[in-house]
This record gives sequence, C-alpha cells and structure tokens, in this order.
Amino acid sequence: MVKFNTEVKCLCLDREICSLPEFKKSDYYPNGVTTMYDAIGKAISLKVGQNVQNVIMFILTDGSDNNSKIFDKKQIADKIVDLKSFGWSFVYIATDKAAQKIGSELCIETCVTYKESDKSIDYVADACNIAVGHAMHRWTGVNNQYSNKKVPTDVSELMNNFASLSL
Repeated sequence: MVKFNTEVKCLCLDREICSLPEFKKSDYYPNGVTTMYDAIGKAISLKVGQNVQNVIMFILTDGSDNNSKIFDKKQIADKIVDLKSFGWSFVYIATDKAAQKIGSELCIETCVTYKESDKSIDYVADACNIAVGHAMHRWTGVNNQYSNKKVPTDVSELMNNFASLSL
C-alpha cells in the first residue's frame, strides 16, 4: 500500500489482504500535490524484482499527476503494458472528469470515476471488490460473489444499483 500526495510513502508491503487494517474514510484526505506517476512507479518497483504474477493494483486519486519528478506518463504506461503480460491488472479510480482518458493513456482498461462525498469512498471500495472478483476469476477460473457483476465505470452507477448488487 503506497500513499501519495506531496511525498510518496510505502505504508505496508507483502501482507495478506485479510491482515490489512480496515480502510476508513478518515484515512483518505486529499492534501498537497499529486505525485501519482512517482507513486505508481515506486509501487511497481517494490514488487517487480520479485517476479510476482497475478497482481492487481488500484490507483485511487482525487486529481491528475502534477508533481512527479522520477517517472512520467509514458514510462508508467510502458511499465503497465509490460506487467499486464505477467498477469498484472490495473484499476484507475479518480474524481477527475477525464479519468477514462487518463486511464486509457496509462493503458488501463478499468477506469472508475467518483464524486467526492462521505459515501463515495464506500462505493469505491465496492467497485474495487468487484474488480478483484473479476481478477480472481480470471486467475483461478472459479466464480465468486463478484465475478458476474459488471465493473462500473462510474461509481454513481454502482450507487444507483447498490440495492440489487447483494454485496
């Protein structure tokens, strides 16, 4: 788990998903500038040397990159294309109205937009669960509670249909 704003910090590495602390709304508070490309590059570099396969990386941001010093968009897009051939999956989640465009420029197919609100982070988490369910199904061939649900491209779609999702 890598957090980014003015600086990039690795919060934890190589932990089972079930052992991670619960993600709370209070953990997500935009501040500073956005060093998104540097954060993605750092997160990738933490795992790439270990020849890890079947990774899903979620990129959650409230804006476009505006302060990276180490990596640029093309370098990150090239890394993403390469890692996808090793089974890595990427999900780009942003408040930016251009999330689909930015995600596409990074060679990410699954892009989700959301409007910042107290409830939206909960819905973003549900969208992430669906994306993980799809990845797990792709990797194992086994259906799960999320594998047949459509990955929303706009969290408002998930919010509007939340009652029918039986999460």
